[in-house]
Amino acid sequence: MTLSMDSGKVKAPLGYTTTGFMDVWVDHKYGGVGLNPKSTKAFHWGNGYHQFEHALIGTLASGSLNHNPVTLYYAVNDESLPSFTPYYYQGKVNKTTSLNNGKVQAVSFSDITP
Repeated sequence: MTLSMDSGKVKAPLGYTTTGFMDVWVDHKYGGVGLNPKSTKAFHWGNGYHQFEHALIGTLASGSLNHNPVTLYYAVNDESLPSFTPYYYQGKVNKTTSLNNGKVQAVSFSDITP
């Protein structure tokens, strides 16, 4: 996904690997991802963090390749707002919205690149 974002177009492997991932790894009935999605969902590298990372990078790549903004939500603990970035990538901040009395910031990004 990141390599496709770098070139700005969907590279051939991305089309079939993402389809394969969704068809083979994702449990559409009960949720989660695993080697055998109906039973083995937790293993040494397949955990909630890994699944979240797949979803996050997929969302960022989709927005980047389709030239659509992506909104991410950040928990903020103090009054001074940090500079926000879309994960390990770069992007233009379009809009920042304060939610939950300033405890959450909704940040809309465009032009996301690796």
